[in-house]
Amino acid sequence: MKLLALFLLICGMSGSGYADESKLVEPQVQRGKQSVISVQRNQQEPRLEEAVSPETKKIEKPTPVDVSPLWDEFHAGNYAVVRNRIAAIRKEHPDWQPPEELMRLLVEAEVDEALHKKPKQVIAAYRAHPELFNCSNQYRRLALADAWLNLKQVRKARDVYETIHWRCKEYLRLEALEHASARMPLADMDYLLHLSESKPVSSKGSQRMAALKLRQLLRQWHEGGGSQLPAELLRRADALQPDLLRLRSPAMAATLGWLNMEQKRYARARELFELSRSWRAHDDALKGLILADYHLGRFEEMKQLIDAHHERLAQSGMLADVLPLQAAHCASVGDDACLLETLDQLATLRPLHAGERKSRAWALYHTGRYAEAADAFEPLYRLKPEEDIAGGLYYSLVHSGQLDRAAGLARDMGGALAAVAGNSDARRMFDHHLFHAARQLDESFHPSLAHVDTPFVRTSFMRRVQSSTSAVPLLSTFELRKYVLETGYVYNGTNIVNLQVERTFINAGDPLLRANDIGFKLLPPYAFPVRSFLQGYEWDIEYRHEGWNSYYASVGQGFSGASLQPTLKARLGTRRQYEKGELRLEAYRQPLRDRILAYVGLDDPKTGLQWGRVSRNGLSVEGYHALGDSDWGLGYTGREERLNGVSVQNNSHYAVSLTLPYNFRLTDGWHASLGPQLQWQRYARNQNHFTVGDGGYFSPQRDTTYGLSMHAFTDEGRRLHAVFDVFVGRRAHAQDAAEVFPLAPNGLLYPASSVTETVFSTHAAAVIRLTSHLQLGADASYWKSSYTVLNVPTRINDLGWMVWLSWQFDARQGSLSMDYPPRGLSPLY
Repeated sequence: MKLLALFLLICGMSGSGYADESKLVEPQVQRGKQSVISVQRNQQEPRLEEAVSPETKKIEKPTPVDVSPLWDEFHAGNYAVVRNRIAAIRKEHPDWQPPEELMRLLVEAEVDEALHKKPKQVIAAYRAHPELFNCSNQYRRLALADAWLNLKQVRKARDVYETIHWRCKEYLRLEALEHASARMPLADMDYLLHLSESKPVSSKGSQRMAALKLRQLLRQWHEGGGSQLPAELLRRADALQPDLLRLRSPAMAATLGWLNMEQKRYARARELFELSRSWRAHDDALKGLILADYHLGRFEEMKQLIDAHHERLAQSGMLADVLPLQAAHCASVGDDACLLETLDQLATLRPLHAGERKSRAWALYHTGRYAEAADAFEPLYRLKPEEDIAGGLYYSLVHSGQLDRAAGLARDMGGALAAVAGNSDARRMFDHHLFHAARQLDESFHPSLAHVDTPFVRTSFMRRVQSSTSAVPLLSTFELRKYVLETGYVYNGTNIVNLQVERTFINAGDPLLRANDIGFKLLPPYAFPVRSFLQGYEWDIEYRHEGWNSYYASVGQGFSGASLQPTLKARLGTRRQYEKGELRLEAYRQPLRDRILAYVGLDDPKTGLQWGRVSRNGLSVEGYHALGDSDWGLGYTGREERLNGVSVQNNSHYAVSLTLPYNFRLTDGWHASLGPQLQWQRYARNQNHFTVGDGGYFSPQRDTTYGLSMHAFTDEGRRLHAVFDVFVGRRAHAQDAAEVFPLAPNGLLYPASSVTETVFSTHAAAVIRLTSHLQLGADASYWKSSYTVLNVPTRINDLGWMVWLSWQFDARQGSLSMDYPPRGLSPLY
């Protein structure tokens, strides 16, 4: 900036003031030729006695010599030829004398010719003919000053300028000072400027003097090596400003603008740049105006200037100077597309430096052009292996699907890239709730990962109650209570074994009012004693390998406290994680827990038959995928299963669910998703009328539910982790006509039925770390719906709650979503 300001000032003075008088001060060669051709003499200067002596005048006589060839050679600039011919003629005609005017002009021409030779020849010419170095021939004196300076004779050069000051007119004095300003050392120039104040100057002269003083100030600053513009210099420049602006020089106004830019006086600088451009289109003022707008935050005006003068900026070579300003603005407002476009345009004008190439690489990344971003980051990392560049390279490769290339580069190049690769995989595992896998990669990634593999013991109590209201007293209350003991052990980092034992109590209430729950319809006048209170055990053992490709298997025994033998339950599944989603496939056999009959089975008091104990045997698929780089996602589940039990009809069940959640940050520490949800299911048979031979479970033949679902959760690793779910929607379910005695049809049918209703469900859970070893958790849910029995609507209220305590054998920090019991309030199916 300092060099540029100095250059601008020099350019500015070349076009400043004294327009009429500057015509008299021409370049040396032109001035020399004019004086040679001119035949007028300056009456104030002495005549050249050495050229024409008095003795020559006395004996000069007409001769027959033709002098026109001499004049021809003279005008051709062949001065040595003229001298030689004169000598030859005089040798032949000793009494002949050349024309006085020719000799005078020849001497002046030879002096002017010497001005273009070596400094010593200039000085020799001066010493031979000092009378020719006068005010009328200013250019010769200036050439003499240059000769002394080239010979390092600063004092003698200063004497030349000082002679001009005392003997010549104002415009010549100013011309000499301008000449000296670019050549003389600072101290000597200070002396000359101080000397110039000994004579008064005109108004125009004071303007030119102000420009000289400003140049001297800038030289002092520049040659002093200062990096910051001194306040005193700017104060003195401000004092000169009125005279400087009267010059009406666009370059001078631009120079003053740059001085103010150096002092961060952007508003004043902008005024000066605009003033410069109002006098004449000035490229450097245009550049300054763009820069001032940038610093003043007038980005739209800056962009308009760049767009309006794009061609001019390109032609003058300044487009490469202003495009970085536009790029900086694009980056500051997070407009990556604008930043990328600007940097690409800048790259056509000059090579991008490392910082600009880095900005371009991140712009490619943020606009989703991951493969190009990876190609941009790789040479940057090879040049300077910094952590943030390593992150950009690694994540660009991951997002573009070049995992093998990412692993290869991390292995070959090591350093920050290898660290980022390990840390990145840990982050990805952590974000996908694969905490054991994340810990194995990098335990230091998050404080909550420390000792996450420690063994634990968890004890829980759960109570779930279904109650209803109906026009007929067919259902009152169904209560389920459980005491659960669970322990877990981790080996080799990502292999987990869990064992769970449940003590379960089931209360079906008054058998006369619970006929639909115990497997038959009351046929007056019969009333039979039926067991409605049961207690028993269940157990499960599960193995799980956790990683980007997880798999698991479990085996266990169903409820053991009924007359029917417990059934086997099992699961086998795999879970595949993607960068922006996951997919899970599972095969299973599990008890159906919605009714006492379906869950544990009963002895029919009328026939003595044992029936119930319904199991679900099926396949399920579940997944979630982000939709591009947006905050929207798509979740889906699908299930196909066969239901069978003891002495009941088999059934088939198909279910599909779709959600379209929008993910966002709710508050600091809370994340949420909100979106529509659609559920559809169908049973091949209608078994909802609870007659002999029925499986005893709720099975509308067709069921469609749609509504709005919200899910919210806290950040992982805090002392308190919480989740919250709510669903509100409409539900339509229908049942076809069904046989009263499905195992022994006699033609009696229950009529078809259908219900359309508003449904609502909510769920909340939280776990808090009380100490480094002890956790306390709670879970609660509520579901409200209805169904029909014999065309009679029945409202269902399902309320459950659960509390638990967990003890970890090693000290841990924070709470994670893995710290909730895996079953929770709801059964797996």
